[in-house]
Amino acid sequence: MMQIIFSWIIGSVLGSFVTCWCDRQISGQSILSGRSHCDACGQVVRWRDLIPIVSYIRLKGRCRDCGAPIGITCLINEIVPAVLFAYFAYKWGWQLWSIRLAGLTLVLMAVSTIDAREQIIPDVLIVTGILWWILTTWLLHLSFLKGVAGGLALGALVWLTAVIMDRVLNRESLGGGDIKLFFMTGLYVTINFAFWHLILSACTGLLIYSIKGHKGQNEEELAFGPAIAISTMVCLLTEPIFVRFFSSFN
Repeated sequence: MMQIIFSWIIGSVLGSFVTCWCDRQISGQSILSGRSHCDACGQVVRWRDLIPIVSYIRLKGRCRDCGAPIGITCLINEIVPAVLFAYFAYKWGWQLWSIRLAGLTLVLMAVSTIDAREQIIPDVLIVTGILWWILTTWLLHLSFLKGVAGGLALGALVWLTAVIMDRVLNRESLGGGDIKLFFMTGLYVTINFAFWHLILSACTGLLIYSIKGHKGQNEEELAFGPAIAISTMVCLLTEPIFVRFFSSFN
C-alpha cells in the first residue's frame, strides 16, 4: 500500500515538473532560469502553492495574487502520471517494467502537452524515448528485433500514407514529428501490436477532433501527438489481456 501511495506522490511531482519543463521549452527558457511564476502578473509562486493537485484544487485553478486562471492542463498533467504510477506499483510493484512504463509516460505527456499547444513534437523527446527504450530493453532482456520491427513497420506505413495523402489533398496531411513519434512508440508496442496501435491512434484522433468540434474548437490541423500517446499506453496496458485471449485458442 505504501508503494502505491508513494508512487502516486512521485507521479504527481514528476508530472508537475514535466509541465514546467514544457512551459519553459515553449517560451524558450531554461528549466534552471528561476522559480515558477504567474504568467499573468509575474508573481513568484509560493512553495505552498506548488503542491501537486492539492494546490490547484485549493486555489480553484487561479493565481493567488491576481486571480488569473491556471490552465486545466496543469491539473491533468499531475493527475494522469499520479494515477498511472500508482497503477504500475499496484500491478507490478517497483520492478523495472514499472520504471520503464513510468519513464515512457513522462515522455509521452511532454509530447502531448507541447504538440497540443504548439503543434510540434521536439526531436529531443523522440530521442529521449528511443534511448529510454534501448536502456530498458537491454536491462529487461527483451527482444530488440521485435521492437525495431514494430518501429520500422509503423514509421514506414505512416510515412507512405502521409505521402499519398499529401498528393491527394495537395497539402501536408501529417507532420514529420508524428511519423517519428509512431516510430518511437512502435519500438515499445513491438510488431505484435503495431497494427492495433495505428488503428487505435486514428480512432482516438477522430474522437478528440469530434469533441473539439462539438465544443466549437475545431481546427483545420489536428495535434495528433496526444492520440498517439494515449494509444501507446492503452496497447501496453492491455497487452496481457490480448496475450491471454489469443493464447486461449492454442
